[in-house]
Amino acid sequence: MNMKLSNLFYKPKKAMETRVDVGSLISNMVDRRKDALYDRVRLKKGQETQQSFTLFEIPLGQPDQFDGHMKTLVDTNMRSAGMLCRPYDMILMRFLFMFQPSVPEETRNAFIAGYQWTFQILEKYVDRQPLVLASVVGKPEDIIENWGKLDETVSNIEKLGNGVAWDLTGGDGNNYYHYIPPLVQFRLLLEGSPFILDSDLDFYAFLDGVRDFPLQ
Repeated sequence: MNMKLSNLFYKPKKAMETRVDVGSLISNMVDRRKDALYDRVRLKKGQETQQSFTLFEIPLGQPDQFDGHMKTLVDTNMRSAGMLCRPYDMILMRFLFMFQPSVPEETRNAFIAGYQWTFQILEKYVDRQPLVLASVVGKPEDIIENWGKLDETVSNIEKLGNGVAWDLTGGDGNNYYHYIPPLVQFRLLLEGSPFILDSDLDFYAFLDGVRDFPLQ
């Protein structure tokens, strides 16, 4: 019986080569960490407040809806109009409205007493509360870092009303966080009764939670 010695041994087939585009892979990798989206409202003394304010719809480099200046990182960190760019998304855990310490108490209180906020994803209204439920005044770094530690030894935060709406946790102890996918429209509405401002009004709205960031 004639048989080549080589035929007695199994020869595995040559594995198919798989090439990975490392540059593309790295450019799409992200870190997920705690952070916030923010948008700013600035109105001058003597202006009438609007019946409805829409936030997070005007991104960086576009004219501000209130005074026409080009928005910078001082005003917002939104990079596209009313949505997150692919592939970045967000898990929304808290709402916060922070008034600049320079805003007089009377102006601030008149605004928060007359307005409510509504958060909307596509056509779904997912949260609606009076503005007073999530309003504070103070320095941004104090408010974000020391929220819940409201004593004079920690920070100079002044709490307005009841902060129930800040943390999206129900009375049953469960969390009711909201997922914001990429390329899905969302917005924050402030609706209420217009009035003439006796002084400048300047405040930020924050959507706080967990966000994706590109690897550096």
